[in-house]
Amino acid sequence: MRTFSVVDAFSWAFKTVFSNFWLFFSVGLLYFLVPSLDIPIVKFERRFEREEEKATQNVKIQTVNLEKRFERRAEDATQDVMKDGSLQPSSWSVSWFKPRSLKFGWWPTVLDWSLAACAVISFLLEFVSLWLFLGLLRIAFDFYDHGESKFKRMFSQGELLFRGWLLSIVYKLFIILGFVALIIPGIYLMCRYAFAFPAYVDKKTFIKESFSYSTVLSNGNKWKILGFLICVALVSIIPFIGITIGLLALVHVYRSLQETGSDSHVVREIVYEEGVMQS
Repeated sequence: MRTFSVVDAFSWAFKTVFSNFWLFFSVGLLYFLVPSLDIPIVKFERRFEREEEKATQNVKIQTVNLEKRFERRAEDATQDVMKDGSLQPSSWSVSWFKPRSLKFGWWPTVLDWSLAACAVISFLLEFVSLWLFLGLLRIAFDFYDHGESKFKRMFSQGELLFRGWLLSIVYKLFIILGFVALIIPGIYLMCRYAFAFPAYVDKKTFIKESFSYSTVLSNGNKWKILGFLICVALVSIIPFIGITIGLLALVHVYRSLQETGSDSHVVREIVYEEGVMQS
């Protein structure tokens, strides 16, 4: 039966990080700084949304007041005409006095272009963050398999970026839909697919195969994996090096589950266009 030790995983992770402190501090700092660049952009977008909402409310209020004003003028004019007897009420249209809206063609302003640029920058930062995340996993695998790695390895996973982005979208959808369905299914899916990204980086699988391989590795260890993920979340609070400790522990658990079980049936089941995936 596949099994792993949470204590061994974190012991090895902490020992590896503190033995190579400056490397992991550097990669952790870089991974932390890139997403933080999106904070001013988000603040700008939220500020614009608030200002736009206020302006919309003011326009609605002004429009209502203007319509009431013209209705009153129309009623006064109708009564004056009826008193003179020069025009019957049936031929008078109160709506004639209402202002007619003028439809102008829309042309993007400087603010519109700024918001579009913010959206593009946020999208690119998401890609860069994912790229660095895959690189961190590669470094973690290097230390487990070879006992060493280099800073430049963090930028070596560009070929996996697009499929990794699709994998992240599918993973997030699974988790969100699971939590919407009364939370418990979300926790189950989070534990079941906890090793989808390590499998993707390790074996360069396709999306379906990554989830399938993670399902096989997590089989029979859901509660233990849940406890491990809670520990990872707590450790990740540590500034800069927390994420590296968590990923190292994740790779250690991933390898332990591989080493304590036979993957022969997995190799036969997970087949894709390039051939049979090797363990």
